[in-house]
Amino acid sequence: MARRILLLPWLQLTSALCFRKSEQIKMVSLSFPLRQSSLLKYLLGINSVLIVYVLLRSIQLIYTLEQAENPSMILIRSLSLIVVIALTYMTYKKNNIASWAMVCFLAISGIGIFIFGLFTVSMSQYVMKVFNILLGLYFFYGTIILFKSLRRNDSN
Repeated sequence: MARRILLLPWLQLTSALCFRKSEQIKMVSLSFPLRQSSLLKYLLGINSVLIVYVLLRSIQLIYTLEQAENPSMILIRSLSLIVVIALTYMTYKKNNIASWAMVCFLAISGIGIFIFGLFTVSMSQYVMKVFNILLGLYFFYGTIILFKSLRRNDSN
C-alpha cells in the first residue's frame, strides 16, 4: 500500500518502492516524520512580528543616541518608541483601534524598508540589501496577517 506524505500544505506526494521477491510484488512505502516547525510557526505569527517591530524601533533609538547630532531627534525617537510599545501592548490585548494603527505602522515601515533596500542600498552591500528587503517583506507579511485577523474579528 502506498502512503501519502504531506511535504507542504499544498503538495502531497505518494511514494512507493516496488521490488520482486520470489515472484511476488511487494510494496514498501516511504514515510517521513514531517512536522511543522514550531519555531517557524512562531516567527510567522503576529506576536513575533510586533516584537521585531519594537526591537527595530529600539535599535533606531540606540543608534540615534549614539550619534547625538540632533537632540530633538532623540526626543522624537523616544516618543515614537513609547507609542509603538503602547500600541503593541494594546494590539496584543485585542484592541481594534490600536490594531488598525499597527496595521498602518507595519505597512508603512514594511514598504519603506523594502524600497530602501531595493533602490537605495548599493549592490556592493549585498548583505544589507538582502536584509532590508527581507525585513520589509516580513513587516508587510505581518500587516497582512494582522489585517486578516481584524477582518475576521469585525465579521463576528
